[in-house]
Amino acid sequence: LSNPANQRWVEAQERRQRAQSNVHEISRLVRREMFPELHLQSLQPLVRDDPKPILSGIPSEIVIEARQRQLHRRLMKELLESAKSKGSLGKMTSELYRTMTWEKKSKAVLFYLHNSLGNVDAEFTCTIFGINLNTFNNWIRQKQYFEKWYHYVEAFTASDILPSIPSSLRSALMRLIRKAK
Repeated sequence: LSNPANQRWVEAQERRQRAQSNVHEISRLVRREMFPELHLQSLQPLVRDDPKPILSGIPSEIVIEARQRQLHRRLMKELLESAKSKGSLGKMTSELYRTMTWEKKSKAVLFYLHNSLGNVDAEFTCTIFGINLNTFNNWIRQKQYFEKWYHYVEAFTASDILPSIPSSLRSALMRLIRKAK
């Protein structure tokens, strides 16, 4: 490590380590802000004379975005559970993803990517469309699949994918979309 030829590599590793520790610290603070009941330290300041809470240094945008994602995920799970209890979800998911065309698969991808619908929640999207989670993640991440669905997703709108969603969920999703606007 003391060799001058390795100096640039050592500096790069130190920078990477500092950046990684910053990310871990912000993630820890966001988790503490979102779930204060799990962190005893957040219930009271570290210094007893300090009336300011510990978490005042967290960027508010990060906390707000994390809370919005958590709320969206909770609302979508409630919708899904209500649809499952009514038994209307089984009609939609009977078609296996192996027999789906790429046009139909693209509707699931657009649902996943859309801010008001799937909100980048693969687990929820796969439950709605009856797709294996690992398979869906491959569709999203691998270039060979990206080329098959990209042109469809580019042309679709949210109204194009709504008919693919079970009717009981469709009406609830429409209400959520209107609220979001």
